[in-house]
Amino acid sequence: MSLAHTTSGTDLRIVPPWWRPAPLLAALLSVVALLLAALAPVAQAKPVIDRTFGSSSWRAGGIAVDQQGYIYATDLGGNRVIKLDPEGNEVRAWGSKGSDPGQFNEPHGIDVGPTGEVYVVDRYNHRVQVFDSDGGFVRAWGREGKNPGEFSYPEEIVVAPNGLVFVSDTGNSRVEVFDSEGNYVRGWGSLGDQPGQFWQSEGIDIGPDGLVYVADLQNARVQVFDQHGNFVRAWSTKVPGLGDLEWPDPLTVRSDGAVFVSDAFKDLGWIYRFDLDGGNPARWTVEGLAGGMVTALEATDDGRIYLDAVGLDHKLILRTELPTVSINTGPSGPTNDKRPAFTFSSQTENVRFHCAIAKVDEEPQFEHCGTGSYQPAEDLDDGGYIFRVKVVDEAGDFRIAEREFSVDTVPPEITLTKAPRDDKALRTRSVEFAFEADKADVEFECRLDDGEWQPCSSPTRYAKLADGRHAFEVRGTDAAGNQGVASRAFWVDATACELAASDLKRAQAKVRRARKALGRAQGKARALKRRGAPAAKLRRAKRQLAQARKALGRARAQAKQAQKRRRMLCA
Repeated sequence: MSLAHTTSGTDLRIVPPWWRPAPLLAALLSVVALLLAALAPVAQAKPVIDRTFGSSSWRAGGIAVDQQGYIYATDLGGNRVIKLDPEGNEVRAWGSKGSDPGQFNEPHGIDVGPTGEVYVVDRYNHRVQVFDSDGGFVRAWGREGKNPGEFSYPEEIVVAPNGLVFVSDTGNSRVEVFDSEGNYVRGWGSLGDQPGQFWQSEGIDIGPDGLVYVADLQNARVQVFDQHGNFVRAWSTKVPGLGDLEWPDPLTVRSDGAVFVSDAFKDLGWIYRFDLDGGNPARWTVEGLAGGMVTALEATDDGRIYLDAVGLDHKLILRTELPTVSINTGPSGPTNDKRPAFTFSSQTENVRFHCAIAKVDEEPQFEHCGTGSYQPAEDLDDGGYIFRVKVVDEAGDFRIAEREFSVDTVPPEITLTKAPRDDKALRTRSVEFAFEADKADVEFECRLDDGEWQPCSSPTRYAKLADGRHAFEVRGTDAAGNQGVASRAFWVDATACELAASDLKRAQAKVRRARKALGRAQGKARALKRRGAPAAKLRRAKRQLAQARKALGRARAQAKQAQKRRRMLCA
């Protein structure tokens, strides 16, 4: 079946979404593909095969990889979904031909939502089915039609991090958006070649910028929209020297901004790579892939590309050799340098570097930055920043390295919370200082008089101070290298206090001796009285007792005076 529609004098020939070249035709066309490969001067990336999985008994219409690395693939001919572990071993499969829940009529696009649910486009049943990660049926929505929420041979699906579900409604040349429960949210697109129109909407994915990338099959372009359907940009996949990618499908977008597309018919076996804006085009293939029409394509953050193709004995996991890049020097946290310098390098030959410094919440503006170093031309304001260096190889593949830092030129304020008064002499030869800063992660150093700076913490104590003037200083250095200082001058006059303390000690010792003497006199007088001693001995004992009492009184008075003098001199 073919459909025809004329817009602005252009004959728009619609190839039905269920059409695919027969294996024999694909084999014949592979010869043409090989000839084109030999003639086309293209930038070549060099993918390497990590491993293969599956077999030729099933052909994937879509591939998805969850956060744990499990692989989900739709089997077009077998009307099922196959789940494999990260090593490619089959874990389980579910589905059969039919229209009941859990059955399929050529399942195609597949994706895993943020909660782990598996979303499958059931193409010929004109619906979306949702399963748990073990294949248990959860829900389904859709039917054939042109009204909102209806489908005509839908092809691909992507679930955004916010849970919105985007479906390329191929037969209706539009994109439809649903919530995770299948409730219709919005849709956009119609048949045509103007911005926002499609001539078969096919591959669809969400870019790292949150935008929606749609393969506009027979218009040979990729269109980009925000998630509300507002047109952002479009770029042609027909690039001279790349074999004119005429029917872009399937499509996948990697988190580093690389857009991978294959061709649904022409140049069989080639994989194309573009930047988000269509720039830096490149193409490549792998041994055994030429002549096989790529039917499923998925790129992951670790640099892997999962694919299947007509005539391919096994499904492949490829890893593209992205250029290396590393940031060697430069701040990776707070700094007080308003123009910090960075150095970087790559082990990949013949690369170009682009650098950018932007605040954390701003988009970077890359500029060429030489071969290994970068420094901003103007002073940076205080705040948080990210330094990015992008390395681009000859094939247009790129990798970005980031280093987050902050500029802080405000010194910490250091406060003494405990210190001797500067207007009164210190009567002791030991002193304690306590301090704090108005910032976290401040390292302190202290010194007394003209001594060396030493690491310290609060509180800090000094002993055996000499009489005279002294000066204490504490400085705090924050994580950015800024310093704040607090100081206190004081003097020590401890000699008189020490003498008074010594006098008091002697007076207290005299009191103790007088108390003991009184005790002995009292004991002796009591003993003589019990024995009935002569009156003369009793009178002598009484005199000695009175003398002991007077001696204790004098000692106590002297101690009291010494105590008073100590208080006065040691205050």
